[in-house]
This record gives sequence, C-alpha cells and structure tokens, in this order.
Amino acid sequence: MEYYESALATYIEGLKCDPNNLVVIDGLRRCAACINRSNGGDVGPDDLEDILFLEVDVLHMWFSVTAVDCSPWPTYNLTGNVSSDNDLRNKLQKLMEEAAALKKEASDERLRRIESERMARTSEDLYLNQVQQRREAEECLSKIEQEFQQLKVRQDEVSEEFQKATEHNENLQHQLTETIRALESMRGNATSASPSSSGSVLDENRIPSYFICPISQDVMNDPHIAADGFTYERDFIRSWFSTGSDTSPMTNLPLEHDELIPNIALRSAIQEWLQQQNVAV
Repeated sequence: MEYYESALATYIEGLKCDPNNLVVIDGLRRCAACINRSNGGDVGPDDLEDILFLEVDVLHMWFSVTAVDCSPWPTYNLTGNVSSDNDLRNKLQKLMEEAAALKKEASDERLRRIESERMARTSEDLYLNQVQQRREAEECLSKIEQEFQQLKVRQDEVSEEFQKATEHNENLQHQLTETIRALESMRGNATSASPSSSGSVLDENRIPSYFICPISQDVMNDPHIAADGFTYERDFIRSWFSTGSDTSPMTNLPLEHDELIPNIALRSAIQEWLQQQNVAV
C-alpha cells in the first residue's frame, strides 16, 4: 500500500502544475479513495488490484492520447516495482501514427477520387463539346455544299441563257447587216435603174433574198423576227404556230417561245424598195 500511496502522491503533485489535466487528477484521486477504503477494510486486496489496474490503464491511455510529458515523475506498477511506461506509450504512439497514416491515406485517396471524377467530368464535357462542334461543322458543310450545287445549277442556266442570247444577237446582227446591205443595194439600183419592164410583175432576179418570207416565198409586208433569229411575214409565222408547230421553219429546232419582234428596219427597206420599183415602172 505504501507504494500505491507514494505513486499516487507523486502523480497528483506533479499534475497540479497543469490545471488542464483535471481528468488525470480525478482518476488518481479515485485510486487514492480506493486505497483508503482498502485500509479501512471496505475493499479486499484482489478487488483493489483490479480497480487500480483499470484506473491506471485509463490514465495511460489518456497520457498517450494527450501526449502529456510525465518524464519528471516516475511511474509505479501495481506490484510495487518502479518501471517506465515507455513500452506502452511507444506502442500506443505507434498505433496512433499508423491510424493517422491510414487516415491520411484514406483522405488522399478520397481527394484523388474526387480529382479523378472532376477530370472525368471535364473530359466528358470536352468530348460532348467537340461532338457538338463537329455536328455543327458537318451541318454547315452540308449546307454550303447544297448552296454550291444550287449556284452551279444556276450558273449552268445562266450560261445556257447567255449562249442563247449570244446566238440570238448574232442572228439579229446578221439581219441588220443584210438590211444595211439591201439599203445600199437599193441606193445603187435607184441611180442606175431604167424603166424597161412591165409594171404588173416584179422581176424576181432583182428582189433581195432577205425581202422574201421563207414560208410564203413572197416579198414581206410586215416582217417579224422569231425566236430563231430569222425574219418571217407575221401572218404566215402565226399560222405556222397555230398548227401546233413549235420548231423553226428554217432550222427545224425547237423554239424557246412564239413571241415575235417587228423588224422595223427591214420593213422600211422593203417599202422603200417597193416605191423605187413603182417609180421605175
């Protein structure tokens, strides 16, 4: 009992310097109370030893957790021999370090998992964004291709219309050239003509070919230009169309339309030529 009382007195005296260790002081005081009851006969030696073992184990655990430095005061075991609790402290310290290491490892693993999930979400968002951009680019390319095809078709149509307009212009130019040539020929004939033929019949050898309608083979009174670029007598070409023909009387090719354009210059030339023929007669 003297060893127990001495050990408790030493612990209590040493812990008074730290008011935060009230839990330890309280435990030691309970040990002292047990010893006092044992001296009074209330507690047997075996029961006292079990109680003290329990209290001291609790105190050792508390010292290890709170890392209280008790090196200035010796520790007494319950058998009365003075010894150090370094083995227990070291064992508990090692267990605490292992627990801390496991806790840190678990925390690091959790952080790595969170980071991996974040990177996975970022990669998924990036992939979805790239897929969306690719889909939009494909739609844009498809739209551009459609517009290009439409432009190509329109270009072909314009080229065809331009080609037809060019051919029509060439025909008109040819008609104009023939008309000018006819006027010049009439002027020349007017200066050298003499009244030597009958007034009722016109000399066909002196009629310019471009004065004659390709359909009626007579001199035209109301010449009109058709879609093929040739000039016809208006009534005869109208009759040609009324029979259901949609081709050119000269080329036998389909006509784009059946509209006619008055050839005013050629009509003036024919009228002037007819007047000259009447004068000559």
